[in-house]
Amino acid sequence: MKSLLAWTLILLAFASSRVIAQAPDVAETPKAIQELAASTHGKKWAEVRSMMLEKFGEPSRVIGSGFRIEKWDLPEGTLTFHPMSGPSFLDTKSRKLYRLYQTETPAGESLLSSYEMTTLPDPKSYGNSFWLGNIKFGTGSEYQFTPQKQHLRYLPQDNFFHQFPEGTVQVRYVESVKASTLLETVAEAATIAHLEFTSEDGRAKASYAIQCSERSRTLTWVSEKRDDGEVKPMPFKMVTRWSFRRK
Repeated sequence: MKSLLAWTLILLAFASSRVIAQAPDVAETPKAIQELAASTHGKKWAEVRSMMLEKFGEPSRVIGSGFRIEKWDLPEGTLTFHPMSGPSFLDTKSRKLYRLYQTETPAGESLLSSYEMTTLPDPKSYGNSFWLGNIKFGTGSEYQFTPQKQHLRYLPQDNFFHQFPEGTVQVRYVESVKASTLLETVAEAATIAHLEFTSEDGRAKASYAIQCSERSRTLTWVSEKRDDGEVKPMPFKMVTRWSFRRK
């Protein structure tokens, strides 16, 4: 009986660990990166960027479309400055990504923010995606989908939100995750909740699993369940950025 209880506890702990984890600790990074991280506290991103230029010189390369993302190729890894998400460091050997500032992001504050719907990358169009519209949530349990009229030809007629642009939503968190759970503590690619939608007339339903990524600091919809119970692959991409608060 004792061995059965112990085995059950181990299984529960393992299942929980697949959801709850800890973001990489900056203390594991090279000294120069640690010093940079320590100096970002209370600074605006423009100030942090100036400090990076002073400490590491001009970036090795600049990438991005719409954003100017600067990268410094260092012996131990790659230092990045993103104008929206700030500085980060990717260790070459461990492939761990370190955020060089501390944040707090309660799951409940990001889960019902505005999501952008796009088509899946099209290999026939150089991997490009097209913006289809946005879903926003009200102060209560209502949702509203606003299509991007310019790209309506890419929006399938059987898309749930194209058919039912307004209705209500319910949040169902997975076990071990609550509205107060910090996304910084969630394991990479873990499902944190399900959003269950009901059309305005109450006749149609769909639910989506929400996957969390600390590396990209995004929440992404990863599955679809229609009212007939069938689970289908996602025919589009829906994503939002974390609404984090810097410490």
